[in-house]
Amino acid sequence: MRLKKPHKKTNQENVIPLINVVLLMLIFFLIAGTLKPFSIADIRLPEMEMNEKLKHQDVKLLISEQGTILANEKIIEKDDLITFLSAQKANGMTAVSIIADRRLSASIFIEIIELAKEAQIDTVHIYAKRQK
Repeated sequence: MRLKKPHKKTNQENVIPLINVVLLMLIFFLIAGTLKPFSIADIRLPEMEMNEKLKHQDVKLLISEQGTILANEKIIEKDDLITFLSAQKANGMTAVSIIADRRLSASIFIEIIELAKEAQIDTVHIYAKRQK
């Protein structure tokens, strides 16, 4: 009687679990990572030719196209803006930076600057995107 020879096992590694782990990691990082910073308001800056770097203590006011004012990720009504800016000035603020949407109407923009003036803010900086 003739016995069959046992099959020799090959030394090849099974790479399917490795591929599964790599694909799961890829899906995790695609979902968990963000490519663009999240902001409550969709702000598009106006363009200008020169843009200086600001090196001062200031409060940034984000103003949307509809005139919604955001400061410290909180919505501030126009009526409360003077009180807010006065409190910030008492805490050592030296200037106000306005980051307004370029589609914002000029009348609302001027009104906000006037409110800053009423709060006795000496310096107002306006952010803009550098022209290419």
